[in-house]
Amino acid sequence: MSPESHLLICCAAPGAGALAIHRLGGATTEFSAAPNPSFLAASGKTRSIYVASERPEGPGLATALGWQQNRLAALSSQSTGGHAAVHLCLDRTERFLFVTNYQAMSAPSDASLAAFALTDSGDLADAIARFTHRGSGPDHARQQGPHCHSVAISPDNRRLVAADLGADRLFTYRFDSKAGRLTVEGETETPAGAGPRHAIFHPNGRMLYVTGELDSTVLAFSVSDEGLRPAASLPATHRKPKSRNYPSGVLVTPDGHHLLVANRGADTIAVFWIDPQSGLPTLKAEYECGGGGFPRAIRFDRAARRLAVANQKTDAVALFDWDFAEGKLSAEPTAVIPVKAPLDMLFVNPQ
Repeated sequence: MSPESHLLICCAAPGAGALAIHRLGGATTEFSAAPNPSFLAASGKTRSIYVASERPEGPGLATALGWQQNRLAALSSQSTGGHAAVHLCLDRTERFLFVTNYQAMSAPSDASLAAFALTDSGDLADAIARFTHRGSGPDHARQQGPHCHSVAISPDNRRLVAADLGADRLFTYRFDSKAGRLTVEGETETPAGAGPRHAIFHPNGRMLYVTGELDSTVLAFSVSDEGLRPAASLPATHRKPKSRNYPSGVLVTPDGHHLLVANRGADTIAVFWIDPQSGLPTLKAEYECGGGGFPRAIRFDRAARRLAVANQKTDAVALFDWDFAEGKLSAEPTAVIPVKAPLDMLFVNPQ
């Protein structure tokens, strides 16, 4: 069996939503282990899977899943302290989990960001911190208040950045993994109406890249001990879609040479070359997303040789090959996996 022989998929199936497990080259099976799954993270240490639940009613949830006889089962869940949990990530030690809530502010104490300790077996323990963002933006339909959309941990494990689409801000936090302590560092404004969605650090830790969902941009920030400094804003696509374009998922290749961005509307995967000196990206090529289906999340396998694309509106996950030497995707998908409204996915191995 290959190191990662399965694909775990969040799918927006009717009703409570579902997860699906697909054996690469084989069958797909749906199962329920966490309601309304929206985003995933995996621990290489405990082999646990963590799921953010974007429930339409009730508080957001974070759920830990574990393998039991080649099947995933829920181990523990915790309320995220807000509503519509949409994103999560592990710290570099895999001892803490950070979760964002797209909906906060129903009550003054509702959390935009929650942090949880994890047990040695991978279970969710109590929250170590919760924070509520403040702010708004010029898009009155989408930015009437804070909508925290993602969280990213720096390569040195000392800084956390939460991208808040509604507040038009990046909220930064200092993290002490030894003490299990998260403290507020500051805020960085993005261009008015950008609507920052997903953020990712460059492997060298000196740059941060953010997709601007509402103004169809890719934002670059230089990173130093003093914080974040805006460095560039450029179009996420050169295509002209029939309606608006909404950039979504973002990845940096492990070698740090390229940035990949999913474009919903243009329905492309944009590949940017990253200048090794300045860290600034330049759009190099765009590829059809494999079905024109509003690509939401994009994920590499562990070796970064395959890219999975969640085409939400055409009910399929498309797989592409990534050529490290040339820095390009295969022109066509190498496989297409039918699944209802995929939102996110992970390459996993049940063994």
